[in-house]
Amino acid sequence: MEEMLNSNGVILINSFIYFTSEEKKELEEKFEKNNMKIFYLEQRGIRNSIFEGMEIILNNNLVNMLVGGLLMPVAYDILKTSLVRIVNKIKNSNGKIIRAHRAPEPVNAMIKIKMDAGEIIASIEQEISIEEVEKYIQAFVKAYEIANNTPNGKNQYFIVDKTSDNNLEILLLPDYLDKHNKI
Repeated sequence: MEEMLNSNGVILINSFIYFTSEEKKELEEKFEKNNMKIFYLEQRGIRNSIFEGMEIILNNNLVNMLVGGLLMPVAYDILKTSLVRIVNKIKNSNGKIIRAHRAPEPVNAMIKIKMDAGEIIASIEQEISIEEVEKYIQAFVKAYEIANNTPNGKNQYFIVDKTSDNNLEILLLPDYLDKHNKI
């Protein structure tokens, strides 16, 4: 557990149905060549969240390096291409979310950052390109800075949301819920 939290890494939760053993090994090797790690965790049980899907968690060390501009260019490129591959693999899968009294829905990829000030969440509902991943990373850095400069900013949710003109905006959870009529 300590290695997961303290390395430059990405944690994939419940990814077992999306990747073959060979694909997992290939991702692990790409990350390890650049002093980064990728971890695969399985989480069982009932989940209750407005953001459902397969979680991709960027750990704190990796986020701190992104925010500080300390991630080497090759490692940054590996992160971007890996996120594209992971998100697109999820979106092209046959995985479905099943809920009582509803039709099965496609699984979304959720990129998350957990920090003292709360969480930054982006739910990605379609395939993604390198350019779009770069926009998301820039939005994460901006949301991270906003979160850490928000007085009494503990336990808040900062949502990176796509606008109608395909730009990204950062919303607090109540604003996101209001915008999407989920209240």
